[in-house]
Amino acid sequence: MPIPQPNYFTNKGYKPKGEKTCECCGKIIILYLQRDFKRKRFCSRQCFGKVNSKINNLRPPKATEESRRKGGKTLSLKIKLGLFKPPIPTPESRIRAGFKIRGEKHPFWIKDRSKVKRSRFDNSFRGEGPITSWRNSVYRRDNFTCQNCHQIGGKLNAHHIKSWAKYPEYRFDISNGITLCVKCHRETHKNANTKSQGQREAK
Repeated sequence: MPIPQPNYFTNKGYKPKGEKTCECCGKIIILYLQRDFKRKRFCSRQCFGKVNSKINNLRPPKATEESRRKGGKTLSLKIKLGLFKPPIPTPESRIRAGFKIRGEKHPFWIKDRSKVKRSRFDNSFRGEGPITSWRNSVYRRDNFTCQNCHQIGGKLNAHHIKSWAKYPEYRFDISNGITLCVKCHRETHKNANTKSQGQREAK
């Protein structure tokens, strides 16, 4: 048996279990797995391709100067050199392509629309009143100023003093809203979650 060269199997600690002869070139193949005694016939993909081309009468096309010039270049380079011109989509082709995957033809189409997760900002789903209007009213009442750190403008959030989930009757009550900056809003929810967790542990 020839001396095995460093490869994937030797690096993993596999020991040679036998050997076979390549059906194309006659080279000795060292086998590391038991299943290879039945399935392994060739030493490389090149030998497999040679035998396969003879069986199926496959003849690779002869390389021309044009094919050699185009080969080995990426698509972006071919476009830059003018060797390939991608088709330019027209408005009509875009519309036709859009209709092919629209509605029930789309792979992610959900037939039962009640299962679609909607945002609280979707007024058609809530039906209780536009939350955007409520939020803007809270901002205007507080003069676009954070009521905790007194930051004026910037990224602001309208915080529900009484929880949106626990008190649905106060969801769109302007007196239940307060303007906070993003940092103060995050800290407010963090403290509220810590407090509620402590109460659950106490019970």
